[in-house]
Amino acid sequence: MAAGASLDSLQRLYSDPDEERSFELFPVDQLPPSYAPVVSSDSGTITPVFRLAAPDTLRSKWAFAIVTQKRAAGPLRYEDVRDQLRTRVGQDMALKNYMAHLRRLAYIDIRGTTPNAVLHQP
Repeated sequence: MAAGASLDSLQRLYSDPDEERSFELFPVDQLPPSYAPVVSSDSGTITPVFRLAAPDTLRSKWAFAIVTQKRAAGPLRYEDVRDQLRTRVGQDMALKNYMAHLRRLAYIDIRGTTPNAVLHQP
């Protein structure tokens, strides 16, 4: 990054697909100890590369962070979470619409009132 490489190209080349690529609005007191360089960095800086705690000792993971904003602890403002709320509401509405669509497609024919009634699909 310091030499001019873009974040996207570095992620494409070196990132682990199972790991998060970014996180926002994360309280620094909840970061793992290996993220100490992030906690000590100021807004607008790129941290030095630091080693992450790995689940096994055979493989090392390294990271760096771009600290885009740091602010004092306190309640979240609407402006901070507006886009996340929009995304979440959109996902919830899409799921509701999909479930309604599946319900419209379902056809259950219950014949008789015995406990051995058979369910049929069209």
